[in-house]
Amino acid sequence: MNEITIKRLAGVLVVALVLWGALAGAGRLREDRATRCSRPRLDAAAIDTVVLARRGDTATLARGAHRWTVNGHAADSAHVHDLLGGFADSTAWGELVAQSAASYARLGVDADSGRRVRVVSHGKQVLDFTSGKRTTDWSGLYVRRAGDGAVYALHSAVLGEALARSPDDWRDKRIARVNPDSVTSADIERGARHIVLHKDAGKWSLGAAPADSGAVARTLELYRSLDASGFATGPQAD
Repeated sequence: MNEITIKRLAGVLVVALVLWGALAGAGRLREDRATRCSRPRLDAAAIDTVVLARRGDTATLARGAHRWTVNGHAADSAHVHDLLGGFADSTAWGELVAQSAASYARLGVDADSGRRVRVVSHGKQVLDFTSGKRTTDWSGLYVRRAGDGAVYALHSAVLGEALARSPDDWRDKRIARVNPDSVTSADIERGARHIVLHKDAGKWSLGAAPADSGAVARTLELYRSLDASGFATGPQAD
């Protein structure tokens, strides 16, 4: 075998190795795409509405002129901020964990136990998926996109916690925020009893008599950060 033939064979071998590497890389890319599912990056400031619907309850979060509401009530701004940040921050759904419908109930993404999540931005729906149980390592949750039979593990602790909230958990539970030092009078009624506390020159009085300043301070401290623990149902309110 002469030198020219050897060089030709070596060239063919190099080309074959390059083609093999390209095909292997493409195969790995196809495999990665098959096990991962991306979604469009969302702009939190552009999201108008988020609907969280599960059998038995629905929470509709809507952006208003001045604040967010949930089912027509004032929403907890911190909770909404966390949810929108979770949508905007996570750039991938995570890895594929199941493809069979037989696994939906176990992962909590079936029609009976899953929560359907729809996100609207500028009046257009940009996300539609069903969220399920938290992942085994508690770092996220299982999700299934509308029209897709595959189930993915979405690694986002923020969304895992946010999407598990009930409609009432989204509501603003703040009753009052009072700085005790700024209060100069208090009008208190309970049943037939009515008292008026007044502060003058740093001293509290109850009518014409001096008041127990320690008792007044302890009472006012209760209203520094006063939150509800929940909300009454229709029958309870009645």
